[in-house]
Amino acid sequence: MKKILLASAVIAVALTGCHKGVHKVFEGGSGGSINENGYQLPVTGIESINIADLELSNDFITYTIDISTPEGQTKLNGINEKQAKELALTEASIVNRCSLIVNPKYTFLKDGKKILRVTVSGQPAYYKNARLKPQAQYQEAEEEVEVVETTTTTTTTTKKPVKPKAKSKRKK
Repeated sequence: MKKILLASAVIAVALTGCHKGVHKVFEGGSGGSINENGYQLPVTGIESINIADLELSNDFITYTIDISTPEGQTKLNGINEKQAKELALTEASIVNRCSLIVNPKYTFLKDGKKILRVTVSGQPAYYKNARLKPQAQYQEAEEEVEVVETTTTTTTTTKKPVKPKAKSKRKK
């Protein structure tokens, strides 16, 4: 009986521990933010020693996710407006092979709170001519080293050998 209780406790701890570990994967990440569906959003600002030109296209794009398709039905099932915007923006930049979409505009078709269609429109932009910034424009992180001066004084004393007193040879 004790073995069964011990095994049940170990399994329960393992299952609750796994949930938190998997949840942490989708909470953050380096670079762009990751939404609740696991989609990484396009990064709109990066601090770097590199610079690049952002070239805007003259064309405007439109991308729609519609519940009438099986794929759209799966994607829009149970998500809110904010999540639908993030999803549409991410997929639009992937489909159009652009770095980001400038000034995106969204339209929604809803039935109550349920989203039936989301459309994003905007101007695609592409990073071009990536290069290092001139060194004067950035400061490298330098380690601060604290200099401590210490003075050591050593005093050496030597004792002169003590001369034994000469015994007097006087006899009393």
